[in-house]
Amino acid sequence: VGVLDADLYGPSVARLLGTAGAGLEMDEHGRSVPAQSHGIYSVSVANVLPPEAALAWKGPLVAQTLMQMFYEVAWPNLD
Repeated sequence: VGVLDADLYGPSVARLLGTAGAGLEMDEHGRSVPAQSHGIYSVSVANVLPPEAALAWKGPLVAQTLMQMFYEVAWPNLD
């Protein structure tokens, strides 16, 4: 199972799975490798930002970030 936490202003998936602040590794192609916890793969801005960080991003940056989270992640074969 894979979860993309698209709530950039209040990400909760990484907190629920215990991967907040854990960072994301990069594969040999420069794509992010999803965090894994309890058999669930996930990508969230909470993986890479400190918990106290407040986002005040405008539309273009939000759109770019979501596109990167969707297309530039090395998702494994998922159910």
